[in-house]
Amino acid sequence: MRARSRPPRKPAALRSLPLIDRYRQIEFVALEMLEAGRAGNWARVGDLGSTIRTLADGVARAGGPDTLDAEQRRERLRILKRLVAVDADLRRLSDPVSGWLDSMFDGGRHDARNRPL
Repeated sequence: MRARSRPPRKPAALRSLPLIDRYRQIEFVALEMLEAGRAGNWARVGDLGSTIRTLADGVARAGGPDTLDAEQRRERLRILKRLVAVDADLRRLSDPVSGWLDSMFDGGRHDARNRPL
């Protein structure tokens, strides 16, 4: 009979990390991912994406935004907005043709890197 293997336990520091700090970690890793994308290091982007998924799972298990105070909820919203912007930048970097097509349909109100004018 085979013994069941247990999944590796997270370090105590991650288990006890305050929820807002988990959001901050996700933001930090997302910014690292953007830098890797700008450098064309797509393997690193994938690895960091996996890290973000793991951190996001921890956010869900930590109780969600209802456990944050008002200031932390405002910071969470700022972080989420930044994550959406980082995601958009990564998508443009990974598929520049779609950015070119987007600019065709919005009247070309973007510069050569597909950033709004």
